[in-house]
Amino acid sequence: MLKERNEIINSIRNKKIYLLRHGETKWNKEGRCQGILDSPLTDKGKEQVRKNGRLLGKYISDVKKEDIQMYSSPLGRTKESSKLILNELNGKVTNIIYDSNLQEGNLGLWAGKTKKEISKENNIDFTNFAWYFNSPRGESYRDIEKRCCKWLRSISNISSNNIILMTHGLVSIVLRGYLLDLDFKEAIKLNVPQNGFYLINNGIINFITEEVDEFDSYSF
Repeated sequence: MLKERNEIINSIRNKKIYLLRHGETKWNKEGRCQGILDSPLTDKGKEQVRKNGRLLGKYISDVKKEDIQMYSSPLGRTKESSKLILNELNGKVTNIIYDSNLQEGNLGLWAGKTKKEISKENNIDFTNFAWYFNSPRGESYRDIEKRCCKWLRSISNISSNNIILMTHGLVSIVLRGYLLDLDFKEAIKLNVPQNGFYLINNGIINFITEEVDEFDSYSF
């Protein structure tokens, strides 16, 4: 595991990965679990994405189109968010690769339910993200980690050095947890904001946002 992780990290060290989460959805607002199910972006969610797109545009303004590649989860909310990002980038990026390795964790029998509905049948601690990875017939943390590793290996061989990634909360946690070599208990403490994006480059993960009171930075 350690050898594989070091190989992956070394292979992507010179790439810049702009890690975004989709905007707020109807089910986010309702407190309903989504997983691989879907609901549309709210007006607030659309504006979150547009704002992140404008901020992202500032960071890639001097980058040639040929040196940028965008990847996205194939689920509806990330597709919708990705298209909004493209609009904000004004032709800077024209192609999106949809990769199922980037889709949200499968929440099994809990998908589509609220925490209140889940708690009627289960004694669950909702104080952190651990419960998401223990859903009946759902994916484990390790399942999602394997998908993240597969995607990381795939981008190590492409010519583009600027990678825009539109994905989900759990995938963002697992991907960053893997790069930072965090154990499960530490990884599930990571934030999953929608008001900015993470820039991963040269062994450092920085949270980029226009809200100056928020700062998040890690090294690996």
